[in-house]
Amino acid sequence: MRNHDDADGIVRGMSVKNMTEDKTAISHFEGLGNVWDALLDDVGILPGYLQKSLEEAELVFNNQKFACCLDLTSHHTGIFHLIALGKSHHEYLSSSPFLKGIHQELTMREAYTWQNRAEGEFTAGTAGGVTLSFYDPCYAVDIDKWKANERKTVSLSAVAYTLEKLKEEAFTVEKGGFFELKLQAFLKAHPDKTQADFAAPVFKVDAGHFRMFCERDYSSEYEVAGQIEAVAYTSFLGEEIAVLKVNFSHQDEMEKLFINVYVSRKILKDYRPKTGDGISAVIWLCGWLNESVS
Repeated sequence: MRNHDDADGIVRGMSVKNMTEDKTAISHFEGLGNVWDALLDDVGILPGYLQKSLEEAELVFNNQKFACCLDLTSHHTGIFHLIALGKSHHEYLSSSPFLKGIHQELTMREAYTWQNRAEGEFTAGTAGGVTLSFYDPCYAVDIDKWKANERKTVSLSAVAYTLEKLKEEAFTVEKGGFFELKLQAFLKAHPDKTQADFAAPVFKVDAGHFRMFCERDYSSEYEVAGQIEAVAYTSFLGEEIAVLKVNFSHQDEMEKLFINVYVSRKILKDYRPKTGDGISAVIWLCGWLNESVS
């Protein structure tokens, strides 16, 4: 375990490795500093906002140990505040962004509890075979509601750490199994030709239909590619945020995977997303069981 600190002394979180049953090491970044950094141009404003937000938030759930309050700042966004309940006093634990998601039917698989015993992540699978790990701001109550291999409706959203428009690209394949297959087919069809006459195959990436969903170093973080189906804008703590409904499923898949991806102007830079654009991004995935927050 090691703390991750910026030069300004703000603790961003800590890295923890967890061994699964098959002895595969999974790294968990137990902190939300990177998420707030991606959403806000100046994270220095955050403490003041959080104090005011906590005063205005309304209780959305509680159990014997924890309470969660929600301050809605817009139709799409808000702030969750997690409180540990005690007999004589209550302890503030953390705040996380509330980002309105898209409901997906997932098969629950595993849970990972952070060291504060209140926050954590779930791993679940889509009908199309994609495995997703996501931070759950309502983990303190959802941990009592889930069961392995049970289907649950999960509201999924994501924060973009990076995002750019995909460009049409072409790659020349000059070796490997695909190259050899095409070469042998060419020589069979042209007995009088040699390899010197063979033009290496060109593989073109269709920016609008390219799909990717790959794990990164930490649980809940992914390198992705998909197509924008809708674009909206909202304001979050004074920042303009683009809300992109992104399709990450292939055209022939029966059950589609849609996720709302939230992107700040800082991340977008000069790019203005449009419906139909193919995008590539690095995202942090979050979600909660639909029965927790409607």
